[in-house]
Amino acid sequence: MAPNLKDVELSNSEDPMKAVEYRGRPVDPAKPKLINSQPSQPQYQWEIVWRNVILFLYLHPFAIYGLYLLVTACKIKTICWVLPLIFLAGQGITSGAHRLWSHRAYKARLPLRIFLCILQTMSVQTPIYDWARDHRVHHKFTDTDADPHNAKRGFFFSHMGWLMIKKHKDVATKGKTIDLSDLEADPVVMFQKKYYLILMPIAFLIPTAVPWYFWGETLWNSWHAAGIFRYTLLINGTWSVNSVAHIWGMRPYDKNIKPTENYFVAFMTFGEGWHNYHHAFPWDYKAAELGNYGLNWSTGFIDLMDKIGWAYDLKTASLDTIKRRIKRSGDGTIKVKEDVDAHGHEHGDSIWGWGDEDMKEEDKEDLRVFNKLNTADMAPNLADLVLSNSEDPVKPVEYRGRPVDPPKPKLINSQPSQPQYQWEIVWRNVILFLYLHPFAIYGLYLLVTACKIKTIYWVLALVFLAGQGITSGAHRLWSHRAYKARLPLRIFLCILQTMSVQTPIYDWARDHRVHHKFTDTDADPHNAKRGFFFSHMGWLMIKKHKDVSTKGKTIDLSDLEADPVVMFQKKYYLFLMPFAFLIPAAVPWYFWGETLWNSWHTAGILRYTYSLNGTWLVNSAAHIWGMRPYDNIYRFWRRLAQLPPRFSLGLQNGGTIVPPFCSPKEKRGGNYRLNWSTGFIDLMAKIGWAYDLKTASLDIVKKRIKRTGDGMIQVKEDIDTVGHEHEDCIWGWGDEDMKEEDKEDLRVFNKLNTK
Repeated sequence: MAPNLKDVELSNSEDPMKAVEYRGRPVDPAKPKLINSQPSQPQYQWEIVWRNVILFLYLHPFAIYGLYLLVTACKIKTICWVLPLIFLAGQGITSGAHRLWSHRAYKARLPLRIFLCILQTMSVQTPIYDWARDHRVHHKFTDTDADPHNAKRGFFFSHMGWLMIKKHKDVATKGKTIDLSDLEADPVVMFQKKYYLILMPIAFLIPTAVPWYFWGETLWNSWHAAGIFRYTLLINGTWSVNSVAHIWGMRPYDKNIKPTENYFVAFMTFGEGWHNYHHAFPWDYKAAELGNYGLNWSTGFIDLMDKIGWAYDLKTASLDTIKRRIKRSGDGTIKVKEDVDAHGHEHGDSIWGWGDEDMKEEDKEDLRVFNKLNTADMAPNLADLVLSNSEDPVKPVEYRGRPVDPPKPKLINSQPSQPQYQWEIVWRNVILFLYLHPFAIYGLYLLVTACKIKTIYWVLALVFLAGQGITSGAHRLWSHRAYKARLPLRIFLCILQTMSVQTPIYDWARDHRVHHKFTDTDADPHNAKRGFFFSHMGWLMIKKHKDVSTKGKTIDLSDLEADPVVMFQKKYYLFLMPFAFLIPAAVPWYFWGETLWNSWHTAGILRYTYSLNGTWLVNSAAHIWGMRPYDNIYRFWRRLAQLPPRFSLGLQNGGTIVPPFCSPKEKRGGNYRLNWSTGFIDLMAKIGWAYDLKTASLDIVKKRIKRTGDGMIQVKEDIDTVGHEHEDCIWGWGDEDMKEEDKEDLRVFNKLNTK
């Protein structure tokens, strides 16, 4: 970016028309002053934005009225609701839009970025992208015409007047020189920017509706207290940083700039009033020299996020850097005893935060960074390993230059015809299943005899939604990569999959890929050759066969490890899992007066046990009974009777032959009635959240039916029989053993345009 030309005194040369040079670049000279020919103050043309004028004329008197209602007429619960709203929405601005996105003073992991985005949306102060852009321009061109809220134009203008007229042309012109590439690369920021007009009304409706719906507050009181008063107080807090903290207060770090240290503003804005320090060191996550949580709650919030691992790389100025600045340019309100060298920033070198190319190298060197992220590379994954005995069975097998223990040699007639297995019982699961099933039957009895109709609808919706977390999420998206999903859909499916309480997505997809890759062998976690009970639920009641672990390590999981949604859920699964029981059970009890006993056994136990058995049936019933129209060698059956519990996972013979595809969509003709999950994915594709939907072409399907089908489906055409052999099992799209001909014949729907 071109350096900022501000606070540069351009004096007329002997020839007033001759160009003046600044840092080796020609700059138009200032015109010679003609006494009494120009007014002392700049003249501005106002183009009023009447929408904002009318809005502010409505907000402020009704905010005062809302405060009156809050202290005289509202219930205590409403007061306790409004105060946290103010703090949380304030953190969306101070910790989020300001310190994180505007100044890059620290880094945040995806869950914190999403949380802060929600809070910032709740503040209704324009999208993060616009807020951060304007704030960077403000820092880069402070108190010039390029500053959106130039404090030199007076208190009212810098407080709220700048929003009531159109911006000075310099704001747009010089604003284009600011680097915004980091914001444009953040999917959370760009998602909010894209859908802001849809999200913004919700930021008023939900805060207003909660007191009215949950504890009977009048809608009138709720609107004016939780809606108007809360919002107006917040925006005036933000505005006071631009006005009050640029006019009244001390300037201990730089007396040459207008920003000040102001206790009142610090109190109003959870720590943003230490504005002289902040403009001197905009990349400091504390936005103040001292970490005083009493008047800097936002620093406390960021430190808390650091403690739980959601924030990292917290940047702050070193003591030496601060002392140099105080000694060189402070107003004397803070004394520095040491004789410190006076080198450092010049006021003309304003920066907007971390990443500005005008930032001094000495400041970068003196920087202190807390909780710096370790970005060491992960060990490569051993994918799709096939081990065969060498001539010397004891000699290690090499795979890609690395030794791997070979399988032991088979001894003819020395082993019985049926494999012998040693069972090591997992008593925790045995006890859990003994509890779940009788009480699930009891829950079903309560559901049809004692529960309210709202509870029945709630349980049915939970079953469907949690089911989509498995079928559309853990299964088709993450296990088989049958389609791609944008961030909001991945987050939504992650929530639904967590609600199903069937292990984290990472573990679920890993086991399922192993199941496909080593189907019906000892490496298959739920090997159907060991019987119905084992493949249904017994495999969870004993420890896994050692082959599951050994061969499972050869499966490529790099795509899962690269997905922040998957890894977030994996890391915090033990914290998230209890909510998958507590929230579904609490909703009927709290909202429509269902008994807690009924609610727990229906929305909790029955719903969970039903979903579990639906998934288990895919591993057991769909491997034993049914048709095999696509491959009569596989144990997978086309099991129609098993469709309703799992929303189409009963189409296993087709879904296993072509696991990469968005099926079991071999449903031929798109029958959503018996394949709700495909309907759900197609709906997500319509709204742009799912894309690159893969499905087998008709030629591939016909080839497979002709070659290996059981004759239940007749193919009239005489088709070449080349294709997969049974031993060429694949887990899904991306498996290195996938045939090139299948990739070429693949049909991809709603393919993302990456031009």
